[in-house]
Amino acid sequence: MQGGRELRAYRVLIVVGVALMCVALALLVRDQMEDRRARQASAHVLERLEEVRPQLHEADPASNQPTTVERIGDYDYMGSVIIPAVGVDLPVADESSDDRLRISPCRYAGGIGTDDLIVCGEGYRSHFGRLGSVGIRDEVWFATVDGALHRYAVSNVERDALEDIDAVLDDWDLTLFTFNQDGTCCVVRCVRATKSATRDD
Repeated sequence: MQGGRELRAYRVLIVVGVALMCVALALLVRDQMEDRRARQASAHVLERLEEVRPQLHEADPASNQPTTVERIGDYDYMGSVIIPAVGVDLPVADESSDDRLRISPCRYAGGIGTDDLIVCGEGYRSHFGRLGSVGIRDEVWFATVDGALHRYAVSNVERDALEDIDAVLDDWDLTLFTFNQDGTCCVVRCVRATKSATRDD
């Protein structure tokens, strides 16, 4: 009798283990499919953006001109963010929403001209999934749709569990952030390349 119960328990454990493996595999496949779709969608927008954008030229940081936007598909885009160190080159939508984030990173708050732009993005590997690999003093560029190239340097990288999303709001020239699968948030703070690359807060 004891041996029968042990055998049944063993079988249940096997069934549960197989079920959990199937769920994990399904989640992995789903994540890979979402990442591929996001990569294709952002690449399409970036290609259209580069077709209409004039030749890039160094931006004048003193110019406080409002950022021009370009309509591509259903949404407006303000430019693209480029992080050479981790191979990021992505369009940035002018407004944030769940649908826009499935295509590309989005402006969360602030602006280029006011030196307080905050950009949020999904944790897809093809989007902001590699933000955590960015290092201090790495270059970050923002190319507006009118061809102005704004250069920044990474000053701080934060990896924390945020209790309040508005904690990303701070006095930095450029902030990039995404949420990781473990619930933590990766926040990359940048200053214009003409300023010191580090800040003591």
